Amino acid sequence: MTDKNLDKEYLGKIVALAKGGVGGEKKNAIALVKKLCALHNLEFKDVMNDTGIEEFYLDCKKNERQLVIQIICRYAHTKLGDKIGGSYSGTRFYFNTTKEKYIETLNAYSVLSNKLKEEKKIVLASIEDAFFSKHNLFYQPTDKEWKKIERERAKKEKEKTDKEKAEEEKKRKMAQAVMRGLDDVSLYKQLTTK
Repeated sequence: MTDKNLDKEYLGKIVALAKGGVGGEKKNAIALVKKLCALHNLEFKDVMNDTGIEEFYLDCKKNERQLVIQIICRYAHTKLGDKIGGSYSGTRFYFNTTKEKYIETLNAYSVLSNKLKEEKKIVLASIEDAFFSKHNLFYQPTDKEWKKIERERAKKEKEKTDKEKAEEEKKRKMAQAVMRGLDDVSLYKQLTTK
């Protein structure tokens, strides 16, 4: 019989620290769990083995379904063969895990979905830049025009912040990487007959 004065949420946090902590932190948490068990007539091994698994859900956008499944597998420690269910619309996923892992899963989804959006924008912009560069789809300036262009570029480059320069460098490298994977296209002059 469990003592009604036992704060189960507090015990759960200490158990999580006893299971996942390191060094002295873990040893102190284990000692505290043992002390709480003795005070409240609980078996230490039962408390430490209690998984507290419940069913939770995570809502997402349709274009993020695969991301959500991967995050659930990684952060909720749910294997693909385990119970991961989805709503008919495919925007709500149900899975079994502990409260602690559920919070980690929600946090991971929040951070990683935002990062994925940022990276997609960069990649999409890079595809066009890479395609234009690969196939040299630019106006070809004269020597006189090049001198003016280079002066203007140098002036603009001085005005940029370090953050702007770093972002441009990242985009340039992404475009180069994408360009290496693009197929070559050969254009032939079309002959017309009249």
